[in-house]
Amino acid sequence: MNKLSSLILILAVVVVIIGAIWVWGARQSSQTAPATVSTTPVPTPTVTATPTPAETPVTLEAETINLTDVTGGNSSGEASRKFSEGKFTHIVTASLPDPEADAFYEGWLVKADSAGFFSTGKMTKSGDKYELNYTDSVDHPDYPVVVITLEKIDDTEPEAHILEGTFAEQLFL
Repeated sequence: MNKLSSLILILAVVVVIIGAIWVWGARQSSQTAPATVSTTPVPTPTVTATPTPAETPVTLEAETINLTDVTGGNSSGEASRKFSEGKFTHIVTASLPDPEADAFYEGWLVKADSAGFFSTGKMTKSGDKYELNYTDSVDHPDYPVVVITLEKIDDTEPEAHILEGTFAEQLFL
């Protein structure tokens, strides 16, 4: 290779390097350049992030199930649950025979694996039905099983199961 070829090759490399630096500098300055003012209004795109269940309370439509008499009797009921605006509501309405004078009906929510449960309160008679209305500031999606028991002792242990039903498990849990 002669001196002229070497010089042309070196000049070509220098031109490519200078060109690359110039393009890089132009990109950097366009990213930091002030925005131009437009006389035509341009709608601003709205980005709505979808919060995860841990970020905000989830609002569910009221879910309703039928309760079945597990004693072989003719009792029946209906239960619903809903979590909306930071409030969990669980309502039960049931057709049950009147208990003996020293007994009462109580509602329970139970985990699917039966590893945990809690009382939702005593049922009260309204007309010919028994009702229960339980509210809480905490959602209870991991307690899908509803149990209505006949109780003689007012404590934290369920006694004789009368009605049962299970809500569908939520997919986002």
